[in-house]
Amino acid sequence: MFWSHGSDRLAPTSGRRRRKRVHLLAQAPLDRSILAGLIAMAGVLGCDAPLGALDPDRLPTQYRVDTWQREAGLPSNSIESVVQTSDGYLWLATHDGLVRFDGVRFTTFERSNAPGLKSNFIVTLYETSDKSLWIGTDGGGLTCYRDGRFKTYTVQEGLASDYILSLHDDSEGALWIGTDGGGVSRLRDGTFTNFTTKDGLCHDVVYAVMEDPAGGVWIGTRTGLNRWHDGKIATYTKRDGLTSNVILSLLFDRRGDLWIGTYGGGVNCYRDGSFTAHTTRTDLCNDFITDMVEDKDGNLWLGTFGGGLCRMRDGRVAGLTSDTTELASDVVFSVCEDREGSLWVGTDGGGLSRVKDGKFLTYTTREGLSGDVVQCIYEDSSGAVWLGANGGGLNRFMNGVFTTFRESSGLPHQMVMSICEDRRRALWVGTDGGGLACFKDGRFTRYELSEGLSQYGVFAIHESRDGAIWIGTRVGLYRLKDGAATRHTRKDGLGEDYVLCISEDSIGALWIGTYGAGLSRFSEGRFTTIGKADGLPDQIVNAVHCDRDDTLWIATRGGLARLKGEKCTAYTMKEGLPADFIHQILEDDQGNLWMSGNRGVFRVAKHQLDDLADGKTRGVSCVSYDTSDGMPSAECRGGSQPAGWRARDGRLWFPTTRGAVVIDPLNLKTNALVPPVRIETILAQGREINAPASHRFSAGTTNLEFHYTALSLIAPEKVRFRYKLDGTDPDWTDAGTRRVAYYTYLPPGSYRFRVAACNNDGIWNEAGAFVDFEIDPRFYQTYWFYGLCILACLLAAQSLHLYRVRQLKAREQQLTARVNEAMAKIKILSGLLPICASCRRIRDDSGRWTQLEEYIRDHSQADFSHGCCPDCGKKLYPDIYDKIWPAE
Repeated sequence: MFWSHGSDRLAPTSGRRRRKRVHLLAQAPLDRSILAGLIAMAGVLGCDAPLGALDPDRLPTQYRVDTWQREAGLPSNSIESVVQTSDGYLWLATHDGLVRFDGVRFTTFERSNAPGLKSNFIVTLYETSDKSLWIGTDGGGLTCYRDGRFKTYTVQEGLASDYILSLHDDSEGALWIGTDGGGVSRLRDGTFTNFTTKDGLCHDVVYAVMEDPAGGVWIGTRTGLNRWHDGKIATYTKRDGLTSNVILSLLFDRRGDLWIGTYGGGVNCYRDGSFTAHTTRTDLCNDFITDMVEDKDGNLWLGTFGGGLCRMRDGRVAGLTSDTTELASDVVFSVCEDREGSLWVGTDGGGLSRVKDGKFLTYTTREGLSGDVVQCIYEDSSGAVWLGANGGGLNRFMNGVFTTFRESSGLPHQMVMSICEDRRRALWVGTDGGGLACFKDGRFTRYELSEGLSQYGVFAIHESRDGAIWIGTRVGLYRLKDGAATRHTRKDGLGEDYVLCISEDSIGALWIGTYGAGLSRFSEGRFTTIGKADGLPDQIVNAVHCDRDDTLWIATRGGLARLKGEKCTAYTMKEGLPADFIHQILEDDQGNLWMSGNRGVFRVAKHQLDDLADGKTRGVSCVSYDTSDGMPSAECRGGSQPAGWRARDGRLWFPTTRGAVVIDPLNLKTNALVPPVRIETILAQGREINAPASHRFSAGTTNLEFHYTALSLIAPEKVRFRYKLDGTDPDWTDAGTRRVAYYTYLPPGSYRFRVAACNNDGIWNEAGAFVDFEIDPRFYQTYWFYGLCILACLLAAQSLHLYRVRQLKAREQQLTARVNEAMAKIKILSGLLPICASCRRIRDDSGRWTQLEEYIRDHSQADFSHGCCPDCGKKLYPDIYDKIWPAE
């Protein structure tokens, strides 16, 4: 290989196995006017309106850098190549497989799960105009990925070498393949044509290939630069002005200049037949240029071996390294700009990094701030922004430069909590531990308002319209006028001695936010206080904002309150706020309130808040901002004044635990790109089906999972989804950020699953994606089976009816027989019966003699009751005969 990764220095080595980067080389004409016209036309005819590139006016340290490594799902932290394909996916060439990335999930393709892929060591990637992804491997040949299938070409098919270093397609549709030791191959119509040193190449190790508009192909090799055209090869080396003969990367910019990245010689610009060098001796940050890309705004980004990223713009060079940012590694193999303007950086051993603009501009210790924990921010009359750092003293930011004032400068304490400028342009500074100080004419003057005040914190300072300075402390509210200080406490009617903020309305009344007693109003020498019982959501008031209508907006630890007239309306998370803990309230020119808290910054339109207070709506819709929008930390600071400031240029400043952040409401960068939506896989009973357009599931399939994604990479964690299963769901299901839908116990039938998505700025892809599928029924779920069941039921009913009829007839026959038998027995009683002439017993058919009553009872349905006839009565009961049997 050409360089070794085992040491910190780039050193020549031998062998075929080498590690190379992606080449995302823009095709550009040599004629600059033609090139400019083509670029303009592309911008007009493009289907999507792309975001701009990274803001070149920002310092490299002010970009947001995020990194993914093995812990996040990468198979390897060494990424040789990065490319975004036309479908929106990011593809990575790693040392342990080909990786597809949607911003959230990594999918790895390797020999075990991707038939046709011959090697897991991927070196370079390139998408051709027919949307095929070409994969150059280290020893496994050249692989084409299209429509979900891999096809590999090796030396057996005519490829010059199975070790691929670079790829590029020309205007005729041919693919040029730079190899490690085999020269360059040209694949056209399935046939390879090879060019080596025997044909005039400088060397058979080819690191870069690119076509110019005239049809010439530029070839960067280990010992020089070649240009092939019409079968002829021209050579350029150090003798022609190159600073190094080892050419690692090539790029045509939009002006038609050819940029040549070299090993050890920096970058060379070829223009009008001559070379201009940029090296560390002139302006470059590193001389080993592994990859190059020109962004949408024409800035040139250079990936280096050991120097991180370099940005070149209008002759100025700025560096972005792992020391100054969260860049994964300073050894950069590949640089790629995506469709939303972010840069993706593949590194050696550090994983994948994304460099992007945020909606917020950041200022931290990397930009010169004395401490990252910022407590308060204030802009003075000269336009200077003052920042109080928690333990870092007082900072003044003016003309892009920070100046720090510490105790050595006369500041009474390093813990600055509050700042205010008076009408004399004197700056008042409140500290926690050093009391109050006034900065005037470059000097600090310390004020001792009362004995022991210096040990208590000064959290709020305000100059009232009469020129008095009001100071909020832990031990009360002070009024400083003409050198005399007056203290107000609870004894004087103040709600609580611990004062957090002071504000003044249009009639001169002071509003004092307290820690624990709500909001106090001071007017005409008297205090009145409102708290939770009066409608405030919490007793701790962090900030008060009075708008042009004299409506008070009150930030508390339990939510937002609006005080208009005598009516106080509370707003919390139940009404739609993203958080209840609010530090500060700022208003922009569009009628929005911006609020900071422990979960970031959010904004809401005032008219929505007014409508809710008037009962017209039940909730509000807020827009939230956090680390995905460029904030180094979502945790803002508060509890002192001012915990945020609206500058004269309309920009809003907020203090955080990792520096100060600034946002411009008038110039918010909006992501207008509609995110492509893809249904990646379906899991049926645990079996995975990849990227189906339609599918038929076997009988018994009842549980399905639909895994989908949307390709917006700038803030993928804020992409939201909704889905619907036609035939089952009556309406769309809001899935939030979840990228999977579950369905259980689906009956057989035909269905269509649809999913739509929006990007981080709420731009929806309404068409989305869909998949049609059918679930086959089991035999007992088919119509013929249902018909058989109905027929069987009818037959069973008929059989049951016939059986019942037979039963009834049999019963009838039994009853008839019994009746006949009984009648027969009754007829016997009417015949001759043997009866004893003495005892009067009767002989039955068996010859047994029984009593007359018993015989009749057994042979008939008759029964007996006992009585006494008159003759027997007269004989047996003569004494009472006349009474019982009277004469007839």
